[in-house]
Amino acid sequence: MSVNWKSGAPVLGDLSPTNLSCTSDSPCPVFGLSKDLSTPYVMNWNANLQQAVWKDAALTVAYVGNKGTRLYNIRDINPNIYSHDQGVIGGGLPDEQTGRPFFNAFPTLSYIYQLSNGADSIYHGLQVTLRQNTHKGLYFVAGYTWAHAIDTSGSNRQFNIQNSYDPAFERSNADSDIRNRFTFAMTYEPPSKRGFAQMLEGWHVNGIFTAQGGTPLFIYDSFNDISGTAEFNDHWNITGDPSNLHWSKDTPIPFLDRDQFTTVQYGFDPDAPLFHATGGANPTAQRCYNQAFRMGGQAGADQLINGPDDSIFGGCYVSGNTILTPPAPGTFGNMRRNEVYGPGFVNLDFSVIKDFKFGERFTVQLRGEVFNLLNHPNFADVDHDLSDGSAGTFGVARFTPDVAASNPVIGSGGSRHIQVGAKIIW
Repeated sequence: MSVNWKSGAPVLGDLSPTNLSCTSDSPCPVFGLSKDLSTPYVMNWNANLQQAVWKDAALTVAYVGNKGTRLYNIRDINPNIYSHDQGVIGGGLPDEQTGRPFFNAFPTLSYIYQLSNGADSIYHGLQVTLRQNTHKGLYFVAGYTWAHAIDTSGSNRQFNIQNSYDPAFERSNADSDIRNRFTFAMTYEPPSKRGFAQMLEGWHVNGIFTAQGGTPLFIYDSFNDISGTAEFNDHWNITGDPSNLHWSKDTPIPFLDRDQFTTVQYGFDPDAPLFHATGGANPTAQRCYNQAFRMGGQAGADQLINGPDDSIFGGCYVSGNTILTPPAPGTFGNMRRNEVYGPGFVNLDFSVIKDFKFGERFTVQLRGEVFNLLNHPNFADVDHDLSDGSAGTFGVARFTPDVAASNPVIGSGGSRHIQVGAKIIW
């Protein structure tokens, strides 16, 4: 598609099928801007109290807040509107193209993504800081933050809205929501004394310790288009406390496949028999069935057994008193984004530095540095995709943060690493 940048001409140009090389059998997605697009803005405010606590040390207690208004977000303004008269047979999917609102006007277009001012954010934080200015060679700063961040989208480039007609439902904990964080950084220069080979002078000891809670996990179904919108961002239904969905480094959140449910056949086509779910084969499965039926009727209960294999629909997750079940076809789950939190982060880096001076101009500096001195295991990239319960990976943390960020060894969060170095300063 060519873009016309002439003054007064539409940027997107001609959306005719010939110009886009699209057909109704092979429709194209497009991206556009809201005609009312305006500039987002953020307001910041804070208030703090500071008190001297001892010589060269001060304690600061601060409230910090900010609010983002008219933030950019992206949503599909042309999602399929699910309808049972679009060819749904035996748990199948609807004809998602003809159910799109702009199908009659633009039959060759599929997703129409629009950038608009549909997002907002809010942050409240209590920050406590104790700072010791250099005194007898010691300097340190310790800080604790208790905060909560809420938004409707984690990025202005995310396509993660479940229901484009209800973007407000996405308002929940922000991707960056870290409720508790503690840091301590220090540097110490021991008193120097002249001695053999300068061994009693020129020493520096440094350390930084970080401990924080986990960041949220966006739990969704990336494979099964349950809602029929073709967005592949469907949430499931949840009952119970989301905090019961615990991540683990080796044990997935328990999954019950379709074999755990009793059925009755209601279709007698030998090539495509149809079944209704009638209950659970054990008490835990019965809890799943009760939730699915209560929230979606028989159609919701049938989601526990539908699909050609265990990776498509079917089954539920149970952890404690918390149950996740797929919603009925053509509906949206009630679980909000970012209700479950992943692994925290604990890390201590430590270094020792020794300076050797040669005259007034040259210094040779030797450095010994240890990253993750405690060798504390940190994890990231928890599997949060609901679509493949039979794989046994949902809720499992598979990588350390450095590997997950494609920055192994030198990235943050890996196992203990030691490095030594030398520097010449003149």
